[in-house]
Amino acid sequence: MTVQHQDRATDFPEEATVAAAVPAAPLDDVGARYSRPARRGQRRLLAVLGVALAVVAFTLVAVSALDRDVRWRDVGFTVVDPGRVQVRFEVYGDPGDMLRCQVRAADARYGDVGQVEVDLGPLPVRGLAEEVEVRTVAPASSASVRTCVVLPQRLS
Repeated sequence: MTVQHQDRATDFPEEATVAAAVPAAPLDDVGARYSRPARRGQRRLLAVLGVALAVVAFTLVAVSALDRDVRWRDVGFTVVDPGRVQVRFEVYGDPGDMLRCQVRAADARYGDVGQVEVDLGPLPVRGLAEEVEVRTVAPASSASVRTCVVLPQRLS
């Protein structure tokens, strides 16, 4: 039995035209070989975003290290008379810190009827109990610490 072989290009002519239409890519150019666009711009963008993220993270860490923590807790208050109220509170900070606390008194409708700023320190220990008198323009029904901040210390 005799088997005849025919030329493969003549068996399927459409394959020959498709193969000729696709340009051959060099073996080392993977992007061209798989028809991917160049990623150089994306790498540059990722590098810039990475640097920006690192700068933001460093800034947040630096600012948080400079921002010292001050906390306070309202203990109570006593209305001495219609024009005065005694406010008791505890304040917590680092030993040696100078603090400024704002204490307020309010009426039954939560309107301010008096306030005072008091400077404390340097703190001898982490926590300190304080009692402050607040003068009021009307009878107070509540009193509390509004805020406390660390004051910058002066160099002697």
